Amino acid sequence: MHTYYYMKKIRINFLLLLIGFLPIQIFAQQDITGVWSGELVFMDSAKEVHLPYEILVSESKGKYIGYSRITFTVNEVKEYGLQDVAIKMKGNQAVITDEGFIEHNFSINPSDRVKKTMELLLETNDTVMALKGSWSTNRTKRYIPMQGTAILQRKIAYKNTAIYKRLDTLQKTAALNITTPIAIARVEKKPVEAPVVEIEEVVPDINIPAIEKPTIAAVEIKAIKKPPTLKVVPFTAKQKRQLQDVSKMVIKLPPLPKPTPVLVVVAKAPPINTKIVQDDVIEKPVAVVVKQTVTPPKPAVIAAPKAIVPPVEIVAPSVTKGAVDVDKRTNKLEKAVYFQSDSLVLTLYDNGEVDGDTVTVIMNGNIIFSKQGLSTKANSKTIQIPSSLDSVNLVMYAESLGEIPPNTGLLVVLDGEKRYEIRFSADLKSNAAIIFRRKKIE
Repeated sequence: MHTYYYMKKIRINFLLLLIGFLPIQIFAQQDITGVWSGELVFMDSAKEVHLPYEILVSESKGKYIGYSRITFTVNEVKEYGLQDVAIKMKGNQAVITDEGFIEHNFSINPSDRVKKTMELLLETNDTVMALKGSWSTNRTKRYIPMQGTAILQRKIAYKNTAIYKRLDTLQKTAALNITTPIAIARVEKKPVEAPVVEIEEVVPDINIPAIEKPTIAAVEIKAIKKPPTLKVVPFTAKQKRQLQDVSKMVIKLPPLPKPTPVLVVVAKAPPINTKIVQDDVIEKPVAVVVKQTVTPPKPAVIAAPKAIVPPVEIVAPSVTKGAVDVDKRTNKLEKAVYFQSDSLVLTLYDNGEVDGDTVTVIMNGNIIFSKQGLSTKANSKTIQIPSSLDSVNLVMYAESLGEIPPNTGLLVVLDGEKRYEIRFSADLKSNAAIIFRRKKIE
């Protein structure tokens, strides 16, 4: 086989280095001030629990200070706590420690000795800044330590978060020093054109023999036999006559035996109060007079009527006083409380976040709180209860649901030295009802 060589010029472009095409993350500045929102995760009875959690980080004199907010639900009641936290940065690691609660609405007062410490690592991914890591609490004589994980992301519109709004209500945002977060930019480096290099390549001329066409073998195709055709043979004249004779056949059955008649004799009974004589003359019955002595009833002893207790003066619901549709809504019993004093001090609060809830409180049909707005500020009234009353019905009528339905509130009752806390919930279809019963002293 003879081989010939020829020269051919080709042009190729070198590929750029891989780093020229990778995205480069550029950050305006490494600043962790702002609001970080996410959740705390831990295991409780083999079940994973997720609690909403927020941290606000501010800068003061070159040091980070902040606040944290945690929320959870107990018996369908939303509870939250706001506290100070200490923040220390070690490179990309943040160590956050609880300092103490500023306010809370927990049903059980938290212990001052229990502190939570978080060790979080600052991570960046495209346009997201996140703090991820673990948290744990210390051991005390009463409480065992707990631990879990935390995932928080930095919020751009931090003024819309719940923790910032609450701090603004408490007038603490004026002292905050927060740098407005800047979205992380993602820039791709444009590739640089590579130089063109001419390379001479020697390509051998290879004599490739022609490929013979394949020979198609003859295939014997046998015809497929068709199935036999069914032939319908009509009846003969003789067979038709036989079928007609069979259809005309009548089968005679033997007659059924006639039933034997039975003779029934019915005897007539003589009429009541009649007398039969030999000549068949019926005499009329003799009337009998029965004397009956009727004893007159004894005169009934009428007990002296009990003293009538004058009703409590009722202020009818109206547009100005509130509770216009109180009779159109159903009453849902929240709690029954026993009391001993002749006077009770009732105080209303908002149960959770202040979102504009308004209620009207009715006691035995008498309005005692008219269109009262619920907030963290105490609204108190002293109610005198006559000794003749054994029970008092209290109805919470929702005038508005606020920003977060339903209407929820906290009623604190002082009965002498005893204190009761009652959380209630109402909406535009049902009222919250509380019954106070006088405790009998034996």
